Amino acid sequence: MHVHHSGVEELLVDGQPLYVPSSAAWQALWSEPVFEGKRLPVPDLLARKVASNQHYPEIVSALGFAYDRVWLYELLRFQGQLYRVFIEAVICDHCGHRAVQSATPGIMEIYWGSENPEAARERSYSLPRLSCFRCHKVLERRRTVWQVNAPEA
Repeated sequence: MHVHHSGVEELLVDGQPLYVPSSAAWQALWSEPVFEGKRLPVPDLLARKVASNQHYPEIVSALGFAYDRVWLYELLRFQGQLYRVFIEAVICDHCGHRAVQSATPGIMEIYWGSENPEAARERSYSLPRLSCFRCHKVLERRRTVWQVNAPEA
């Protein structure tokens, strides 16, 4: 698949072109995991991440290029802007509560390919910081800017 495929939307985030495939384009990529002549790394893992991210309208899965490779970038839509994040299930250092999904800007690889990685990082770090859903203490080890939690029983 190529960046100019009709099912691929191009975005500019932190000075870097990123490409958002439609659901049909993602399916085509899982069948033939090559984007702009470069093989997708670990397509089975990427397929699971993209499928999981699709449950949340505020999360965008995109592809981009850095260091002569294609990478998956996860973006958080916040107040009409897109910010680089890494999606994972953060565990609270204080009480051990595990979120269903969380977004953290604290992973350095998510800034690879941006025009100015330090400025991109500062931009994502400017997002409001969240506290633990259960104990309400600030999430320290993994700075968290978005989360989904299961209702307390």
